[in-house]
Parts: sequence; C-alpha cells; structure tokens
Amino acid sequence: MVVPECSPEGEAVGSMREEAEIAQEFWDEGYGDKPEDLPPGADRMVTWGVDAAADLLCWLVTGPDPDVWPVAVYCRCWNEWSLHGAGMAGFLTKLVAGEFEELPLSLGSGEFDSVPTFTRDED
Repeated sequence: MVVPECSPEGEAVGSMREEAEIAQEFWDEGYGDKPEDLPPGADRMVTWGVDAAADLLCWLVTGPDPDVWPVAVYCRCWNEWSLHGAGMAGFLTKLVAGEFEELPLSLGSGEFDSVPTFTRDED
C-alpha cells in the first residue's frame, strides 16, 4: 500500500515521495499533453494516489489555499493530463459513481475491463 506521508516541514516522505517526484518531473518536462487555460501559478504537483495502471492522481498547486487546488490526473495510456475542479473527494465520488463521460484514467482505454470501485484494507 502507498501511504502519503509528510515531514514536519511539509515535504513528501515515505512511499509517496517517489510518485510525487515522478509527477513533478512529468509536469515540468512536458510529458503528456497539458490542458489549455491552466490557472496562473500552476507549477507544483502533490501526488495523492496511483492506480493499478500507474496513472498519477495529484493536486495541482495553484496558490496558498489547498481547498481550491484542482485534481490533476496523468493518464499513461493516453499520455495526457486532465484537470478536475471538484476536489479529491468529488473526483473519487464521480469516478466510483460512473459519472465521467470519458474516464480520465487508463481504465477507460479498453485495455482494462474493471469498473472503478472503492475498496479498503481490512485489519
């Protein structure tokens, strides 16, 4: 399991650090097509999830208020970024409820037959 952790200074540590570095490198180096009309100051990624297809789920830092950061998804299958303004909880709710016209993840590529579902580890 990948567990997001932060140092007291707010830096990514532990198992999510590598994913955060990959997302930032992809964003900075232009891996994948970025959405048009990016918010001003959109230059830092905070990774909060990775799916079974190695897609990256992040927040795009657009200013000092994390409550307004859009969700940025890097879909490896389509080699593109997409932005979603509903926040992490809204994005996940929409994903599990099947409310996306086109899935922003590799799951929607036809390469994967599974339907997104919520699961959790049992103790």
